Amino acid sequence: MKTAQDFILEIPVLKNSDQITKARQILRDGRYREVYVMDGKNPLLGYIDLTDGLRVTATKSNVTVEGFVKDAPMANPEDSSIHTDSVAVIDSAKHMQGSACRDC
Repeated sequence: MKTAQDFILEIPVLKNSDQITKARQILRDGRYREVYVMDGKNPLLGYIDLTDGLRVTATKSNVTVEGFVKDAPMANPEDSSIHTDSVAVIDSAKHMQGSACRDC
């Protein structure tokens, strides 16, 4: 049986202090539907998806990603099933190992 670790993909990660325009650029130019957000100590805070990133139309902004973060679905590397399209794969300290995508 496959586990979440078998589906891990590397995706860009932002800090909660990064500007929303950086998130917008990654989401718009890349092939990603979401970008995960970490705090300075590396635990996962949540994610920003494509609709949040594209809501900002300014090319320059001092707004940080912190106000846009949503709770992210999470899984441990040894979990045997993924219940959503994509999840953040984390260890016991909430350090992100990658993203697991069921249908990618």
